[in-house]
Amino acid sequence: MIAVEDGWASFRFSTDGLPEGERAKAVRELYERTTVPGKIEPLEPLPNCSIRADIAKRTLPGLGVMSGTLCGLRQAARPRGAVSSNEDDLVLAVNLRGSSIAQQGDRELRLADGDALLATRGAGGFAILRPTSVRFIGMRVPRRAIAPLVGRLVHDLIAATVGATRDALASAERRGIRAARLRAIMADITANLDDCDLKVADVAQRQRVTTRYVHKLFEREGLTFSAFLLDRRLSRAHRFLSEPRLADLKISSVAFDVGFGDLSYFNRVFRRRYGATPSEIRQAAKRGDLPH
Repeated sequence: MIAVEDGWASFRFSTDGLPEGERAKAVRELYERTTVPGKIEPLEPLPNCSIRADIAKRTLPGLGVMSGTLCGLRQAARPRGAVSSNEDDLVLAVNLRGSSIAQQGDRELRLADGDALLATRGAGGFAILRPTSVRFIGMRVPRRAIAPLVGRLVHDLIAATVGATRDALASAERRGIRAARLRAIMADITANLDDCDLKVADVAQRQRVTTRYVHKLFEREGLTFSAFLLDRRLSRAHRFLSEPRLADLKISSVAFDVGFGDLSYFNRVFRRRYGATPSEIRQAAKRGDLPH
């Protein structure tokens, strides 16, 4: 499915409705059928693997974001010089859940839950292999657009990756890596809101850091893990209740779908946050009274 509006375009593709035997052909044809600006990088089926693709992409001026689930597929970024645009893009690929293999030339990097890869096309391009199911998010931005905005963040991440001196690494940690870690942790939390038993220890384990480190990252921003988790759950519940297409979904189902295990607690904190009950928000949405 493709949608195009002023300044942005979105695209959705899924093999979930296709028989197993037709999925390989569908993903091979995807690149040729896609008309979204920038398209997507070609997907190639891996031998002897179960194939699944369920992806969504949004392209805005200066930013492309793709997320979803891939399984049994190789995603290849063509070499510099093989494409007419997007040659100098920076690509950030984050494994939210699952295991991937990144390849560039004769180098190979394995990504586990919460791992991320920052890459450019280079002379030989690069590829990400996902033999088993991986939930991911990928972002693409022009290098020239992001460089003036992020200061030394990209340089800090690269320095830490290739092995800087102790002093340089400590300096990088103070500046950019903490911010990148916190964003990855926040993305992990947001991706797992439906887990009613989500705990800071679960996130820390996936991100391969200590629970204390997670708490310290939030403290530096004047936040707590619990407050951020509650805020994200309430925001998603409000969005669901404000969506007319979900009007038949029971309020209890909304509460449980966003991770609340106690309906009375959900009603209480929701009203404290929005000054209205979940039912009142839903009624206002039906009348078109909610602010845009």
